[in-house]
Amino acid sequence: PNRFDLYYKLGFLYDQKLIRDCGGDEACRQERYAKAAELFLRADEFPEAPTYIARDAGRCLEKSGNPQAAYKFWVEKVWRNDRRIHSTLDRIIVGREIRRLEERLDIDPASRLFPKPTPQ
Repeated sequence: PNRFDLYYKLGFLYDQKLIRDCGGDEACRQERYAKAAELFLRADEFPEAPTYIARDAGRCLEKSGNPQAAYKFWVEKVWRNDRRIHSTLDRIIVGREIRRLEERLDIDPASRLFPKPTPQ
């Protein structure tokens, strides 16, 4: 397919609908989220793809059981290299996700993109 929306819609099915078939099976859920992330990443390769597709990819990477890959994606692909991220809202959303993952992964303060404020 040569349109981003086809990949996006398939990714959405895995992320929002097919995940329900897994019930409590965590391995199944992680596989479905990994497939959704893969499809969202394919959709995001198209220059006309909206910015929310990259955000969906990052969230699914994390839900697939790979928070380190999600963090790297948010920082390297989205924050530093996505030229479509220019609105204040986009930067707020992406920054929030990066901060949350920095906390979850207990990233060394010196290595954080968003260091924690020091108590005074």
